Amino acid sequence: MLQKCLTTTICPVCFWENDPFITSDSESSDSNHGMTLKEAKSNFLQFGACEKEMLCHVRPPENDEKKMS
Repeated sequence: MLQKCLTTTICPVCFWENDPFITSDSESSDSNHGMTLKEAKSNFLQFGACEKEMLCHVRPPENDEKKMS
């Protein structure tokens, strides 16, 4: 049986905190105040961070970080 990694990290580009307990982009993340990854991606495209309040914490993406999945 494969075990899911339970480590959390915060993306320096968008400030999304990886939530090992969500299973889809549309599932609310407790680590991200109930936001979904789908919402965070949309916000990033609009203003450059998962939430406007996090803009002061982000940096521009490196060349190898430009593709959004």
